[in-house]
Amino acid sequence: MLPEDDYNQITFEHEPENMIYDPNFFGLPRSERMVFISMSFNHRSAELKAQLFDQVARNVVEEADLRIEDVMMNIIETARENWWAHGRTINPETGFDSRMVDAPT
Repeated sequence: MLPEDDYNQITFEHEPENMIYDPNFFGLPRSERMVFISMSFNHRSAELKAQLFDQVARNVVEEADLRIEDVMMNIIETARENWWAHGRTINPETGFDSRMVDAPT
């Protein structure tokens, strides 16, 4: 759905003393290996976001050998018009990048 070159990742690492979290958040034990993942994109349906959360959590658990209880995620949604990059072309009918096969739902 998204163009192959539409992927950016920023990683921040913090010393343990700079991580403040509740070790029993939502009643489940969390460890000092807890990771926070924040994603930014424009509107997606609740169903699509739930699928994304599930897939990201499974990938992190498998690839980083973390417990699923130590994975926290959030999404910051911004309006399509609030994204800009030189060279980006917008389909005026959908408001999405013209290279996208289908606009997300």
